[in-house]
Amino acid sequence: MQFTSVDDLANTLLTNFDETDTDLFSIPAARVTRVQNFIQRASDLLWSHRPWNFKFQLHPTGTNTFSFTSGFASVPDDLANIGPNGLLWNTQDSYGPWEEVDIQSMAVMRATGRYQNEQMFAVGLLSTSYAENDRLLWIPNDSAGYGAFKLLYEKSAPKITLGSAQDIRFPLAFHAVLYLGAAAKMQHAKGDPVPHWDVEYQLLLSKLEQEYYVNASKVLQMPQAVGGMW
Repeated sequence: MQFTSVDDLANTLLTNFDETDTDLFSIPAARVTRVQNFIQRASDLLWSHRPWNFKFQLHPTGTNTFSFTSGFASVPDDLANIGPNGLLWNTQDSYGPWEEVDIQSMAVMRATGRYQNEQMFAVGLLSTSYAENDRLLWIPNDSAGYGAFKLLYEKSAPKITLGSAQDIRFPLAFHAVLYLGAAAKMQHAKGDPVPHWDVEYQLLLSKLEQEYYVNASKVLQMPQAVGGMW
């Protein structure tokens, strides 16, 4: 099951579960808003379920790099987190990825001034507005234009907007899972006690995990840097 857009997914849900042919009848705005909410909730749960490989983005793209100014650098607008699967590294050295630490530790490191050469970083706010784009990358070194960095990060979940022909920001194989997840939430909202909506969703999701979950198909082993031992 594949959909051309989020609107196509919503119309299919309304046709199949509200018995409303969207090609013939107009859908009340309140109902459209509710369906958008169901799709958004299903999308958020599916997006956060695993560190899917399509959630990651390299910044900047291509061969470009970025530098820190006085120990700080802006983060991409769609950055959700770095986490255990993201990376920050300095292309001007050969020491590998830097270690992410909590913002409290980084603040102490910067305040003491004794850890300027530590390969550590943090993500945090410098203001009190709490807007996503107010977050910054922090490092201990305040040298102007220190290093030439690349960042691999996990993107934030897509915001669902109906009526704009928005693409579904999941691989085609996930369209059916998103459909079943939204359908389950629609039926639950109607008080439908039949449990098979969740069962079908979980069964299909478990199959996709084998293909798209990071390292799911690999035998666990030590990194090559420490000998590649099993």
